[in-house]
Amino acid sequence: MLNREADQIDASTSSHEVFLANSELGGSLDDVEALMKRHEDFENTLYAQDERLKAFSEMANKLIDAGHYDSKYIDDRRQQVLARRQGVKDAAQKRRAELNASHKFQDFSADVDDLKGWLSDKLKTAGDESYRDLSNLERKLQKHEAFERELRANEGQLRAVNKTGQGLLSENNYRRADVAKMLQDLNITWEELVALSQDKGRRLRQAASQHTYNRTMEDTKLKLDEMVVSLQSKEVGTDMRNCKDLLNKHQALENDMHQLDNRIGDLVNLGEEMVHEGHFDADNIIKASKITQDKFADLREPTLKRREALEESLRFHKFRFELDSELQWIREHLPLASSEKLGQNLHQAQSLYKKHRKLEAEIDGHQPMIDRTLASGEVLVQQAHPENKQIESLCVELKEAWQDLHNKAAERNRKLELSLKAQQFFFEAGEVESWLTEKNDVLSSTDYGRDRDAATKLLTKHKALELELDTYSGIVNEMGHTAAAMVNAKHPDAKVIAARQQLISQQMRTLQRLATSRQQRLMESMYRHEYFQESAELEQWIKEQVQTAASEDYGQDYEHLMLLQNKFDDFKHRIEAGSERFNQCEELAKKLIANDSPYISEIEKRQEQLRDCWKQLLDLMENREKRLQAAGEIHRFHRDVAEALSRIQEKNAALPDDLGRDLNSVLALIRKHEGFENDLVALEAQLQVLVEDSARLQAAYPGQNANQLAQQQEIVLRNWTALQERAANRREELQSSSDLQRFLTQVRDLMNWAAGLRTTMMTEEKVRDAASAQTLKAEHEAVKAEIEAREESFQAVVEMGQTMVLQDHYAAQEVEEKFKQLLEERQKLHGAWQHKKVHLDQLIDLHFFLRDAKQIDTISGSQEVALANPDFGTTVEEVDAQVKKHDAFEKLLGTQEEKVVALQEHGDKLLAQNHFESATIAKRLSEVVQRRNKVHELCGNRRQRLDDALLHAQFVRDVGEAESWIGEKQKKLEAEANKGEVNSMEDKIKKLQKHQAFQAELAAHKGRIDHIKDKGEKLVAKRHKASREIKSQLEHLLAAWRQLLQESNNRGRGLEEAQDILEFNNQVEKIEAWIRDKEMMVQAGDTGRDYEHCLALQRKLDDFDSDMRVDDSRIKSINTLADKLIRQGRSDTRSVQQRRDDLINKWRALQGALEAYRGHLAGALEVHAFNRDVDDTSQRMSEKEIAMKTEDVGKDLGAVEQLQRKQDALERDMTAIDGKLKEHDQEARRLVQKYPDMSTPIRSKLSELQETWRNLQLLARQRKEALTVAYTLHKFHADLREIEAWVADTIKRMDSSELPATISEAEAMLELHQERKAEIDGRLEAFKNLKYFGMRLSANSSEQEDITPSLARLEELRRTLLAAWEERRSRLDQAHQLQLFKEQADQADSWLASKEAFLHNDDLGDSLSSVEMLLRKHEAFEKMVTAQAGRVEELERLALEIVADHHYDSAGITQRLQAVVSRRDRLKESCMARRRRLQESKQLQQFLRNMYEVEGWIHQKQQVASDENYRDPSNLQSKIQKHTAFESELSANRGRVAAVTNEGEKLIGAGHFAGMEIQTRLDELDAAWRQLQDTSQLKRDRLNDAYQALVFSATLEEQETWMDEVEQQLQSEDHGKDLSSVEHLLKRHTLLEGDVHNHGEPMDQIKMAASTFQESNHFMRDEIQDRAREIITRYHTLQQPMQIRRDNLEDALLLQQFLRDVEDEVQWVTEKEPLAVSNDLGNSLTAVQNLQKKHQALEAELVTHEPVVSGLVKRAQHMIRGNHFASQRIEGCITELTEKLSHLRDLASVRRLRLLDAVESQMFYAEANEADAWIREKRPLLSSADFGKDENSVQSLMKKLEGLERDLSNFQHTVGRLAKLSQGLVDRGHFDSQNIQTKQSEIESQFSELQSLAATRSQRLAESRKLFRFLREADEVSEWMGDQTAVAASEDYGRDVEHVELLIQR
Repeated sequence: MLNREADQIDASTSSHEVFLANSELGGSLDDVEALMKRHEDFENTLYAQDERLKAFSEMANKLIDAGHYDSKYIDDRRQQVLARRQGVKDAAQKRRAELNASHKFQDFSADVDDLKGWLSDKLKTAGDESYRDLSNLERKLQKHEAFERELRANEGQLRAVNKTGQGLLSENNYRRADVAKMLQDLNITWEELVALSQDKGRRLRQAASQHTYNRTMEDTKLKLDEMVVSLQSKEVGTDMRNCKDLLNKHQALENDMHQLDNRIGDLVNLGEEMVHEGHFDADNIIKASKITQDKFADLREPTLKRREALEESLRFHKFRFELDSELQWIREHLPLASSEKLGQNLHQAQSLYKKHRKLEAEIDGHQPMIDRTLASGEVLVQQAHPENKQIESLCVELKEAWQDLHNKAAERNRKLELSLKAQQFFFEAGEVESWLTEKNDVLSSTDYGRDRDAATKLLTKHKALELELDTYSGIVNEMGHTAAAMVNAKHPDAKVIAARQQLISQQMRTLQRLATSRQQRLMESMYRHEYFQESAELEQWIKEQVQTAASEDYGQDYEHLMLLQNKFDDFKHRIEAGSERFNQCEELAKKLIANDSPYISEIEKRQEQLRDCWKQLLDLMENREKRLQAAGEIHRFHRDVAEALSRIQEKNAALPDDLGRDLNSVLALIRKHEGFENDLVALEAQLQVLVEDSARLQAAYPGQNANQLAQQQEIVLRNWTALQERAANRREELQSSSDLQRFLTQVRDLMNWAAGLRTTMMTEEKVRDAASAQTLKAEHEAVKAEIEAREESFQAVVEMGQTMVLQDHYAAQEVEEKFKQLLEERQKLHGAWQHKKVHLDQLIDLHFFLRDAKQIDTISGSQEVALANPDFGTTVEEVDAQVKKHDAFEKLLGTQEEKVVALQEHGDKLLAQNHFESATIAKRLSEVVQRRNKVHELCGNRRQRLDDALLHAQFVRDVGEAESWIGEKQKKLEAEANKGEVNSMEDKIKKLQKHQAFQAELAAHKGRIDHIKDKGEKLVAKRHKASREIKSQLEHLLAAWRQLLQESNNRGRGLEEAQDILEFNNQVEKIEAWIRDKEMMVQAGDTGRDYEHCLALQRKLDDFDSDMRVDDSRIKSINTLADKLIRQGRSDTRSVQQRRDDLINKWRALQGALEAYRGHLAGALEVHAFNRDVDDTSQRMSEKEIAMKTEDVGKDLGAVEQLQRKQDALERDMTAIDGKLKEHDQEARRLVQKYPDMSTPIRSKLSELQETWRNLQLLARQRKEALTVAYTLHKFHADLREIEAWVADTIKRMDSSELPATISEAEAMLELHQERKAEIDGRLEAFKNLKYFGMRLSANSSEQEDITPSLARLEELRRTLLAAWEERRSRLDQAHQLQLFKEQADQADSWLASKEAFLHNDDLGDSLSSVEMLLRKHEAFEKMVTAQAGRVEELERLALEIVADHHYDSAGITQRLQAVVSRRDRLKESCMARRRRLQESKQLQQFLRNMYEVEGWIHQKQQVASDENYRDPSNLQSKIQKHTAFESELSANRGRVAAVTNEGEKLIGAGHFAGMEIQTRLDELDAAWRQLQDTSQLKRDRLNDAYQALVFSATLEEQETWMDEVEQQLQSEDHGKDLSSVEHLLKRHTLLEGDVHNHGEPMDQIKMAASTFQESNHFMRDEIQDRAREIITRYHTLQQPMQIRRDNLEDALLLQQFLRDVEDEVQWVTEKEPLAVSNDLGNSLTAVQNLQKKHQALEAELVTHEPVVSGLVKRAQHMIRGNHFASQRIEGCITELTEKLSHLRDLASVRRLRLLDAVESQMFYAEANEADAWIREKRPLLSSADFGKDENSVQSLMKKLEGLERDLSNFQHTVGRLAKLSQGLVDRGHFDSQNIQTKQSEIESQFSELQSLAATRSQRLAESRKLFRFLREADEVSEWMGDQTAVAASEDYGRDVEHVELLIQR
């Protein structure tokens, strides 16, 4: 049973082997698929029998396990059956592989055939020359673009075919040669098609370009023809509007020409570009371009001529229009200028004159417009305009009209001025006539006064009237001059004016005569009353003086005599005063008699009595004077001695102890002491006279009197000597005080200077930049020089103080303290300077830091702006460009970080130094760093946004492309669907194949769609700003994609039937092809040529690299598919079943052969693997050998280094090869043992490999040595080139920078240059090493001729570098010197400028101390200048040194130096000139001081000399003696005056700058001196005369008689009844008091005489003492009754004066009250102003009377407080007066306010009337019905309206001002507010109406302009429509499509 089963299985296996023995692989795809299907059925059958084999094997196992006796056979048999079945399976697999290969080839071949057919069709399409026909090019281009898109769409199919073919080639397909040839032919055909397509596309585009070019060229030619027609037009316009229209058209034509020029240029460029690109019709293009260019060029000249003609026409018509406008303006203003209305009163004349002034201003303001119009006409004439004659006539017409307007305006101005003057005259005449009439009544009064007081009051009022009359007389005279001037000027109203003036003059003369007559009458009345009163008083007084003149007392001694003489002098003066009274009475009587007074007889009688009394008095007085003169000389000497001693004591007491508080006071004390010593000289002369008198008197009176005289003389001389010694000591003390004050002054000056300078240094200057800080530092250095210049002054003051201390000065302690304080102040000054220097250094550092920070901030700001740019581009290319820009920006940002780091280091350094602005620096540094961080953050953000933008742009691009591709595929699907259904299976299969290709293309494109989806989702996840749009695009794309897939799937479902049969055929064919392939492999028995071939055969046998793997499962699937087709009951069911059976049989027959062939291949594969490895190793060694045999050792260092790296890599590879050789040896021994038959070739292969290895090692050593030598040489040359590049770069960097512009830059550049020197020095070692290296190479190499020039070049580079560095350093040194020179020059200029400013001071001092202070300052200034002059000398030395070194800017340095030196020289000259002027000023002040002292002394003596004490008869002899001493003092000071005079004349002779002033002062001094001498002489004469008239009258009897009379008068009760009587009594009492007072000295003399008598033990001493005491006591008791009498009289006088003054003020108030209560407020502005003037005069009088009334009130209050006996009466009077005055004041205030209101209302009415007149004037212009006849007239009217609107706008302010004024009056409750409000309402309503008229007229004119413009444009449109109608009516419909398109575009 087992054997039977085995036999059956073997039989089946044999049938399978027979099936598999078939090697046919099919000649077509269908055949292959059929074979594959059969093979699949075979495999299914084969694998279906595996269960049977399994059962067979289990049966055998059971038998064996059961211990069958023939178990071995069973087992062998089982193994044999299984092995044979396994061989069948292997053969089946091989057959499947062969069929798969065949299927792939056939499938590939079918695809290639399809593609070749398609390519053949497309080659025909691409090869046609349809582009030569220019018609329908757009459709052709569209077709070609569709063709190209089809090419691109099928390029994927080509790639798929190529990929399939390459796969077949890589799989070593059995027909790989055919595959390669097919691929080659296919690709060549494709490339040919692409080339033809591109060429055709290019030519089609060229044709399209040519077509567009030709069409554009035709349009251009038509446009040129139109332009030619337009330019040939002769029309230049009939008016300005027409001309402007033509010019606008021509401008449009020129714009078209400009555009056409650009278009032609573009066409020419396009043509040239087309020719350059090789256009197929290049000649015609060039020809057409040339013709068009020439034709357009011919248009330029006609265009210019046409524009010139139009512009000339426009200028003419514009001029004509402007001239007509100006003539119209003149015609409008001519009626105003020629008006004859002049006004009937002053107000109308003023109003008309004001309006005319406005008209003249308007005419003057319009003058520039007239000038501009005439100038434009003259320009046209000068340009030879075709209408120049007409232009000239128009200009003349305008000039005549304008001149006529000017003349008439001037004539009207003259008339108005005359009218205004006349009206002013008539108004003033009326005012004067009114006043004359009023005053005529006053002067006609007959009241001349009842008494003297009444006459005096009337006379006072008359004087006030006369003053007023004089004022009005001047006014009348002025009016006369005015009238005469108008009459002489032939005024039109000359007769009326002359008559009016004559009448006024006559009235004025009459009034003056009345005033003169009344004054005379009043004077006569006053004189008469005064005469009778004065004569009575004089007669009484004469009687009283007769008693005194009859006295016989002549005194007991000189003092008594002088007392009597003084009394007599007083008496004589009284008589002289009385003589004046007598003379006055005499003159008054004569006047009264001469004036025919009615009281002549009484006056003559009274005067005769008065003469007799006066003559008696004069006789008595003369007799007493002679007797007193005889007694005068007796007592004079004693008096002189006492007086001399008194003067000596006075001088002694006059010497003060004050030594002065300051220098000026000390100098004043010295000058005063000098004057004191001069006075001593005068006193010495007086003493000399006294000594002479003593000698004369001793000689004249010997004896006891002589001894007494000698003793008195000795006392005087002793006192005189003591006085002189004290004066000398005083001079020494003052000199010491002067030294002290000079020292203190200098100390104070220096301390003030130091304190001021220290304060200045401590002042905080505002510095805005580093340059200012450096300037401040330079100024601070100049301050140091000034401090050093002051050191000498400090030293001098200290030395002076030390000298004073050593000399034991009285103020030594104070001096020592002062100079110590001075030294401390100097130390503080130096400390302040040093502190300021540190502050300025820090300030400079701060501003450098802030400048750098600002620069970085500026950079950051610009970078922030750049980074804030939202433009990222919209396309991928634009975004890529932005990304590249941002990359460059990031690199720039990285380079700028160095500046930020440097700034941070600088700021940290300043903070570490504890800078005074540390907070600011830290804040600023933080701001800069934060801003840079912000820039970096912005940069990062921009980078992110750019990435997003790039991603978005790529997304948009990909979406567009994908949507386009999807659209194409949808169209393709629609096209396929539109072809309709097919019925034949073959067509269905073809459709299915195409659809499968389509689906494969969709599957290939799915990755791209997914990629786009990822991009979109990524952008949305990043929340891109276009997220919504991205989502929309993505959704739209995915929807389109899904729709495409859906449509494709729908399309595929319709081909399912064909798909099944196609699938079955394909599978069968593939399996059959695989079986044939495997059968061929088994039959060939090929084990491969090499490892790869063997491996390929093995893999092919096992179907590793093919998806066509045939096994049982595949056979089963074929069976299943065949069963499905059979079940479908198709017509080809039988063929399907047959093909399946054949396939299964072939599959079974192939399985055994495949297994045997697989074993052979496994053994051959090991040998081939060994040979392959050996060959690989050998090949590697051969490659290494070839690489090492090359002669290339590199052309440069980089190449050598690369070769060395390659050599090292090769040697590392050789190490690996060595290891590989060992492996090969082991593998060879293994293979020899395993395969002995292959031992010889294996060993031979290994020996060849070992020999090659030895040769390779030798070549490696040689190659390494050669590369080492080459590296050394190239290293030298590379280092040389590096150094050469570095040298060139260094020299370039040194030469690239500009020369410095400041010292800091120069120092920085020098420092940088020195750093370069350090860099160069560092590189010199490299030079040296390279030189030694080259020398070694030269010694060790044969390349000496190559090394030597390089060494020479190296040395040359070193010398060049050093020379360049030295040259640059020299240049920088020169630049640094130049900047040093410039800075020093600037400092010198600044210093010189400051010093020049000091010298420009014109202050030369106004006193000696100020001049000395200025001199000290100037000396300090000169010292400072001298000390600082070294700066200029240093500058000069520096400049000479720089110039001597051949500086590149020697000329500029020399020029600047000359400027500074010349300026210094000018400074020195100015300094010397100022010193001379100050010295002269000092001389002047010294002279003036001496002059002032002398003048003061002269003035003092002049007062003494001018004293009229000689009128006082008391002590007259003493006064004579004093005057003698005074004259001696004058004589003693004569030399002093002469010294001052000589000093002044010396200054004048020396050419002093104030010579004229000095001469004037000298003249004044000389005049004063002569006046003093004359006055002294006059006083001496008068004193002598008074002495002769002295009468002595002082006896005790006279005193008693006198006291009896006094007591009788004091007991009187008469206190007066009126003011005159009280004044008379008070006058008499005053005389009595004087008399009593004058008797006080005699009483003292009586007392002294009584005491003298008592002391001298006179024999009548008791009687004299008692009588003297009685008289003195009685005399003293007179004081109290005399004071009581005076108080009573004064109270009575006060009462009468008060009552009189109150009566006067009440009368005045009563007179002025009617004026204050007047209701006359005027009916015009002028009348109100006149009333206001009168009221102001009233108020002025009221103001002048208020102090009087206030004084009366105070007097009344004082009298009431003093308990006056008439207090109640006084209080009643003053109450009445104050009430009346207050009432008058209130009335005046009310009237003033009413007058002010009246003025404001009249001003309002005046302005309102003017406004009303202006509105009435403008209303006709705005209500005119003329709105223009054409556009030009409308424009003219609108221009006038604009002027009116400007006037309205300006007048708006007037109306507003009136409204404000009226509202203010109404709000204030003006008495005429209702009328004012009504008037204002009328003005506002009229003005509003005027504005509405203006707005209406403006609107109407605008509408009129629109109408005329519409009509003009309508005409133009109508004309244009006519032209277009002709075009539209054309019957030309085109010759072809292009022509039609051209016509459509037109």
